[in-house]
Amino acid sequence: KDDNKNFYVKVPLGEKPVSSVEVPEELVQIQSYLRWERNGKQTYSLEQEKKEFEEARKELQRELEKGTSLDDLRKKMTKGEIQTTDGVTQNKDKKQPAKKVYSTPERINRKKRDIMQFLKKLTPVASKGTVSMKPKTLSSLQIFSKAIEEQTDAD
Repeated sequence: KDDNKNFYVKVPLGEKPVSSVEVPEELVQIQSYLRWERNGKQTYSLEQEKKEFEEARKELQRELEKGTSLDDLRKKMTKGEIQTTDGVTQNKDKKQPAKKVYSTPERINRKKRDIMQFLKKLTPVASKGTVSMKPKTLSSLQIFSKAIEEQTDAD
């Protein structure tokens, strides 16, 4: 049968065995959205969009093959939590800054100001110099009408 030789089967190198666990659609959608954000939020054609969707599915399949559970993947993508090798859970998105302590006196003393001083500063002050006002020159029609008014007042 074997002719005392090793028995082997040629397996195509292109395909990897797919795990029996199916990745939920919601995780695939989230992963494809994250990939889209990482690529600069480009506008894809329908074919490119499907291709990216399948790439996201393959990424999640690879993560599952590495031994990551679905719950860990879900936590990682939805909440941004990452579990380290120490067993400590870190939150990727929500880093809380340390509270700053400010030392301030009980009451801040400010200079008391008089509002009337500000109002006086803002009012325009007429210059005290003499302003020469030239008498208004009347036109010949105005001179004539003024003369008629004086005559009627005198009568």
